[in-house]
Amino acid sequence: METDLLKNEGINIAQNFICADEVMKRLIEQVKIIAPTNATILITGETGVGKTELARYIHQLSGRAEFVRITTAMLNDNLVESLLFGHKKGIFTGAINNHLGLLNLTNGTVFLDEISDISATTQAKILPITDNRLFESEHSLFPLGNSEVKSNYRIIASTNKDTKNLRPDLLYRLNQIEFYITPLRQRPEDLKALTGYFLAEIGKILNKQIEITEEAFEVLKKYSWPGNIRELKNVLFKVCVFKKDDRLQAADLENILFGDSFKKFIAKVESKELTFSMIQDEISLFLKGCIEDALRKNYWHKTKTAEALGIRREMLHHYIKKLKIKRPSS
Repeated sequence: METDLLKNEGINIAQNFICADEVMKRLIEQVKIIAPTNATILITGETGVGKTELARYIHQLSGRAEFVRITTAMLNDNLVESLLFGHKKGIFTGAINNHLGLLNLTNGTVFLDEISDISATTQAKILPITDNRLFESEHSLFPLGNSEVKSNYRIIASTNKDTKNLRPDLLYRLNQIEFYITPLRQRPEDLKALTGYFLAEIGKILNKQIEITEEAFEVLKKYSWPGNIRELKNVLFKVCVFKKDDRLQAADLENILFGDSFKKFIAKVESKELTFSMIQDEISLFLKGCIEDALRKNYWHKTKTAEALGIRREMLHHYIKKLKIKRPSS
């Protein structure tokens, strides 16, 4: 029996930000109130929950003309002033032309993505731009020959980490309004709505109508989704693109989400009566297998593995030692 995920009344589709969860609907209502103002906004939440999509939706509702996304990789200590403020020809070696800075926006939104990852030096350099939209730079191009620039832009920042790495004065300015996006594992209604939406989109790409069984959707509900919406989209695409038919079964998703460890564990539980001691042993083997699967998928990179499992790196080390997990020699 297929589950019809698309005919779900009450789904809110805002830009690419889809929600059916009541908490998320209330967040969208708050966004609609704040978006037209000049308030600086901080969007928090785990990786993959949709922080960029929410920022774009806020921008869309604001009526501003330009949306500029600045990632932490772009905010290099040595290049941040040139990138944001622009520079005049000849101001430093390699400046062969006048360069227009990203902050020369007459009516734009500046989205500082994953702000917690930037260095203390760069935080100090961007601090003035978060307050009065008046900044000074010896490199500044606008107006030519004047180091003081007035611009009209709106700051939105995001982070998937604890904000303790941010300067307190920068944090105070960024979170004039804060929107927290809850993890997908806490939003079962959104999981259903997003699954239907993504399957419809993937079906258009693959030129077929993809169906999902109730049993298959139950597998999705059991998974913790450490990568949230981004991971859901990637998993569904990966499963669909390699399937010969157009009907997703539970086994298709179990294979990719849980690997062999899950199937072996379930088979043992279903095949015999287990004592408490045996259950403990089976859980340890299951946990060991899950961690080994995650380590292999992330090429034994422990930080990435911990993030994928949704645990701290120290906890991963604890389990590796306790379960005697060793990397294969070849």
